[in-house]
Amino acid sequence: MPPRLPPSRPAVAPAPTFSPAAVPQPVFMPAAPAAAIAPPPVAKPVAKPAAVAPLPQRVRLRFAIIRGDQGFVVGRSEHRWTLEGAAYTLRAVTETTGLAALFKPAKVAQVSEGDLVAEGLRPHNFRVERSGAVGDTASFDWAAGRVAMNPGPRDASTEPGMQDMLSMFWQLGLMPVSPTGMAVTVATGKKIERFVFALVGEEKIATALGERTALHLKTVGTAGGDATEVWIGVEKRLPLRIRHVDRKGEVFDQIVDELEME
Repeated sequence: MPPRLPPSRPAVAPAPTFSPAAVPQPVFMPAAPAAAIAPPPVAKPVAKPAAVAPLPQRVRLRFAIIRGDQGFVVGRSEHRWTLEGAAYTLRAVTETTGLAALFKPAKVAQVSEGDLVAEGLRPHNFRVERSGAVGDTASFDWAAGRVAMNPGPRDASTEPGMQDMLSMFWQLGLMPVSPTGMAVTVATGKKIERFVFALVGEEKIATALGERTALHLKTVGTAGGDATEVWIGVEKRLPLRIRHVDRKGEVFDQIVDELEME
């Protein structure tokens, strides 16, 4: 769930807290319960690393987090990508800023570690860190075709192209663009969910870095009124904007304001 962030006027109010997932989260589409998924009869082969890396070795993306339509910045999120050979580490730190941080500082980190293969990202370990303590986790055993999630005994089968809650946003930029929709299965750390994004089209978006051309994707087939939109840069295929509207109509918008790569 997205965080409950403070109102757009500087009034003393309950401070926000960030959910374990980076702000905002995608909308979920129901999937079969993990317990109902039978284990595979034989081990699944592990894909070979990609011959040519489609991503740079180092990337730093910083997003301003805006609540509502009044442009009130309530936080920031920074993604750091590192690629060593075929092994990647992706870390996102989300925290409150300004008045939100004054009332009650909040800081949540997500870490995804895995390999860059021909099909894109293949995560091995995912974890959420809050105040130095580890929360939800997902451990992928691709050879055995299983993913284990904590807290609690949660175990399910892997699927080709399965992601975690952080790697999904970067995986969208590595997937073939389909006008009929792009589906991603995700191990959230609590359960298995399936997200379907429709291609809205190619658009120009305004950022602090100037105007950028991006592919606009939007979740479809969701219940409850939630919606998540993602804008993937056409040139570098990185997430440049993530916008979430929850079932109450509250808007959380992440827009890139800093970008470094090498």
